[in-house]
Amino acid sequence: MENKSLLETLLTWLVAGILVIVAIKVVFALLGITMALVGIIFKMLPFILAGLLVYMVIRWFRGDRYDRYDPDPL
Repeated sequence: MENKSLLETLLTWLVAGILVIVAIKVVFALLGITMALVGIIFKMLPFILAGLLVYMVIRWFRGDRYDRYDPDPL
């Protein structure tokens, strides 16, 4: 192994440290975005389910109780 100078060693560790900090920031940013999306989904999910329930009840009262999908069209 070569005998590296002190400056070269310090610069190597400095660059490595900066790269580690950037990587940690990217990971935490992605985690933050994920947590924000999950929070939005959990806040909106009751409204979505309530709307789906209202839609299904309206369809049921109109007499459209069964799916129009016919597995044997012939």
